[in-house]
Amino acid sequence: MKNSRREITRYLRRFADENGISITALSDDWIFVLERGAIRHVVFGYDLGLNPSTAHRIANDKAATFEILAAEKVPALPHVVFMHPRYAEHLSYDGNWTRMLATFEEWRRDTVVKPNEGTGGLQVSRVRTNFELERAIQSILSDERSVAMSPYMTIDREIRLFVLNGEAVLGYEKKVPAVTGDGSSTLAHLIARQTGSGIKARNFGDLNSIPLDLGQIPAAGEHVLLHWKHNLSQGARAEFLTLSLHGAAVALAVQAARCIGLRFCTVDLIETGGALMVLEVNSGVMMESIVRQQANGDDLLDRIYGAALAQIFPARRGA
Repeated sequence: MKNSRREITRYLRRFADENGISITALSDDWIFVLERGAIRHVVFGYDLGLNPSTAHRIANDKAATFEILAAEKVPALPHVVFMHPRYAEHLSYDGNWTRMLATFEEWRRDTVVKPNEGTGGLQVSRVRTNFELERAIQSILSDERSVAMSPYMTIDREIRLFVLNGEAVLGYEKKVPAVTGDGSSTLAHLIARQTGSGIKARNFGDLNSIPLDLGQIPAAGEHVLLHWKHNLSQGARAEFLTLSLHGAAVALAVQAARCIGLRFCTVDLIETGGALMVLEVNSGVMMESIVRQQANGDDLLDRIYGAALAQIFPARRGA
């Protein structure tokens, strides 16, 4: 997607126009300089500039986020970082592979491998053999300086909470694509019926997906997930939460943001076996997928980006 077509780009221009702010676009609409009177503010990518630089860097590093949260006794999914070999001289251990294999065994040979600083579920792989582990890590380190490993867990629910100044202002559950059996149709036919198209193996069955037998006949009422990733950009749908009914999740998200030192962020939580834990924290707040799924997308942008930018550019008197 071109930067000029991003939802945040469109919103920044609208916010500036509606609030008497001059706006200058730089770096192909990746950087924006907003000015009104004595106030000059820079937006970089999806970072609206409310967070301290150290907190921003920690949130962009999955393993660092886990270590900070673990030190504060905040329940979080473990992430272990492995640096590219070019950084070996700065590390206390001798190479990666022995530690990687030991970590893989510790987590019962069912592990998720991902870029330590990645977003959007890209290059995220579930691995269950030494070969899959080696291939996934080699692929990531060909582009990135570090890779993170975490134990694979069956996720009952994954939710995202938007936190601004110590308060959760919006939340939604990420619903993975699924079909419900009728007791007579194969999984292939159920998928085709729901999607209105033929089955494409690349969409539903690869090394990183839940193993699916497209010929199986799910029982009537049986709920079959079609993927294990909960990213909206990869097919999940958002179901908004009434925050007053999710006090434990709200408290955990606010605690995580406070531990890292973030004013404005999203916190992804997972529930597994009845327990809540932090999956990751994002200081760059992306709303592309959620806005495009909703009929009231502009209202969501006002509610989140507008509230954040109002911290920098308060409404003028008489406006």
